Amino acid sequence: HFLAGIAEMPAGGIVEKRAITELAKKVSGFAFEEAEGFLDEELRIDIVIKKNGSEVGGIQVKPLTFKKVRREVITFNKNANQKWGKPVFYLYYDDNENFVNVDELVSAIHKL
Repeated sequence: HFLAGIAEMPAGGIVEKRAITELAKKVSGFAFEEAEGFLDEELRIDIVIKKNGSEVGGIQVKPLTFKKVRREVITFNKNANQKWGKPVFYLYYDDNENFVNVDELVSAIHKL
């Protein structure tokens, strides 16, 4: 359908792996894993947050430019996230692939 692939970035996997590494250093008591299959493809979740082995939330890793894409694309992603029934956070990175909201994300994860 028309939304498939619109907001996909070619560097996806590399940035997600870096996000997992960085979050694992900053957040104790949680595990971070790359989402696969249904979570990734249908629910648009890039990283699964686990606590004591249970999925407690997810993260979408997006370029800052994602905030400027058409409203329908953002809504599509958020609606897909909501189908999971767990909180999904957004981790943004800039043009140099530096994460820009890690501290806020870490605070939110600690509240899970």
